[in-house]
Amino acid sequence: MNYYPLDKMEDFAAALLIAKGIPEANAVYMAGMAVRTEAMGITTHGLSVLGYLDSQIPKIINPESEPEIISEKASTVLIDARMGFSQLAMKTAVEKVLEKAGETGIAMAAIRNASWLGALGPYLEPIARSGYMAQLWGQSSQCSDCAPIGGIQGKFSTNPVALAFPAPGNPVIADISTAAVSMGAVNRMAKNSEKAASKIFMDRKGTATDDPKAMLDGGSIFFLGGPEYAHKGYGLSLWAEALTAMSGASCNNPDKDQTQNLNLTVIDIEAFGGSDYFKKEIERFILHMKASELRPGYDEIRLPGERSFRKLEEAKEQGLPLDDAKIEMLNSIAGRNGVDPLK
Repeated sequence: MNYYPLDKMEDFAAALLIAKGIPEANAVYMAGMAVRTEAMGITTHGLSVLGYLDSQIPKIINPESEPEIISEKASTVLIDARMGFSQLAMKTAVEKVLEKAGETGIAMAAIRNASWLGALGPYLEPIARSGYMAQLWGQSSQCSDCAPIGGIQGKFSTNPVALAFPAPGNPVIADISTAAVSMGAVNRMAKNSEKAASKIFMDRKGTATDDPKAMLDGGSIFFLGGPEYAHKGYGLSLWAEALTAMSGASCNNPDKDQTQNLNLTVIDIEAFGGSDYFKKEIERFILHMKASELRPGYDEIRLPGERSFRKLEEAKEQGLPLDDAKIEMLNSIAGRNGVDPLK
């Protein structure tokens, strides 16, 4: 494992994006989010975004593309990424909904026609640190990852959702897939010939299996809950599709261009029971929860996002850990774009 200072990695990532023709200010923001996500231990959705963007620019994504606000009301905003960067559309969405929620108590932003965002949770961190609650739903129009209950062929993407709220210290951020696992995890498991802990995949004949390669060979991933309880994730995933349709974008549709569509809701705690009460009650509840007797094999009870923030602090102190495969991927991008490689 090799370790790189975070600021140096941000400079390197920004250089890669600038070399693709992205304006400097946009490149710096996007690079910072990719590096921070990687540093939080979300390695399937961090610097991997750079490889995705390298393949998309300029064939599919115009590097100078900017999101456009289509419509706006007191507590809502509709943003069209215009087949451009979801990162920039999310930046606009966060700024808008924070302003609106502070005035109306609750605000929603819908984003359509965007590229792959990567992890959702890191984009909610500044919202929660500002004292608000937030939820972010995502959907992709062409992915065929998950089958409807009773079916075999995938008709949904893994449709992620992230939830965040302020807490003592770092905010609580749950970033999950409505499928049993994300596609990033599937690809990693298949590459390393790993099996899942349970039969969360379906082969092309509809048989449950623990082998991720079956999913890549015409099968699918069960929704959250696995073979017996997939109706739980199924309902959540349908909600993500409905939010997409509401924004004027396409639900899952193989006849349409591949886009990611997102929906962000922000809630002002002060508009309800009040921030002071919320802070005291959340602190009390966390202490109450963590006082639970530990199961065998566990040494602590963690909150969602707690491990990611620990990894971030470690990366700030020790540098960002990158294995040889990740370095090779990044240096390959650098070589194609005339950027000095990582040493």
